[in-house]
Amino acid sequence: MFGHLPSYERIDIPHRQVHQQVYEMLALSQEDWQSDPVVRERILQGFNKVEAASAHLIITISELVEEKRRLESLATSRKVSSDIELF
Repeated sequence: MFGHLPSYERIDIPHRQVHQQVYEMLALSQEDWQSDPVVRERILQGFNKVEAASAHLIITISELVEEKRRLESLATSRKVSSDIELF
């Protein structure tokens, strides 16, 4: 649905960051986080990174949706041929 759009590749980095941080926090949860303040701090830092990457990902996805709408509108209103497949 969106993979053919020029800006689709921009979601890759924040998407990978979200998954990477979650996996790291899962690994940290196997450590003694209940009594080790260093592990707890690393988990909190991981959540902060996930939150930031998620916010970036949501913005990027919103821009991707807007790009698709804009291109569809342009193609429909002008009946212009494009190299970008919309459907």
